[in-house]
This record gives sequence, C-alpha cells and structure tokens, in this order.
Amino acid sequence: MKIDAVVDLVDGRPYVRELHITTEPGDPSITGEHLRTIRLTDLITANLPPDAPITPAEATRLRALGPTPETITAVATVYRAALRAGQPPTKTVRETFGISQSTAGNWIARARSADCVAPYSPRP
Repeated sequence: MKIDAVVDLVDGRPYVRELHITTEPGDPSITGEHLRTIRLTDLITANLPPDAPITPAEATRLRALGPTPETITAVATVYRAALRAGQPPTKTVRETFGISQSTAGNWIARARSADCVAPYSPRP
C-alpha cells in the first residue's frame, strides 16, 4: 500500500488537502483496518511545505512575543529542519530562539499539541 498526501499550511496550521492511497495489482484491497493504521501526524510532518530559515532577528522577535501561534509555528519549523538535518531538535530550538531547555521543551510540546510536530518516538 502506498500513501501520499498533499499538505498545506493555513494560518500556520497544517491541513491535509489530498490523500492518495494505492495498492499494487495482486495486493489486498484497502480496508477500514488499513485506514485506521494511517498516522496523519506522520503524513503531515513528512509532507509539509519546505521550511523557511529563521533569521536571528526573527527568532529574537518571536522570543519576545512568547508562545503565540506564530512563534509555535516557527518552533515547529526549526524542530523539523533539525530532524531532517540529523541535529538534536530541542537543542536546536533552544539555541535558535535563545531560550532555556525547559522553555524549548514547553514550546515544542505546544507545537505537538497543535499538530505541527509529530509525537515523540524514540529511535530504535
């Protein structure tokens, strides 16, 4: 089974605009059981539009605003970019915004709650 999604950001929140599920000839048909295994959060994270870099001036401005929706969206951007680059995401958020470790963790948790960042899953 192959799953593809088209994700758009609307007011800083991700939305699945299209979802395509296909099977190869000879594979079992798509069932409700298969559909229940689809993790939308993972699809959203994997298919978000490319992240824009956060400049130091922008990070300073957002830090001063606190955990607003705009800031949390930027935190998610930095977090995802760090993951893609193989960097520690919480440390990257902390350093980018010049915030404490606990504040970085709090803001990342807010990004998860807003479905901007996939739930944490430890590496095997």
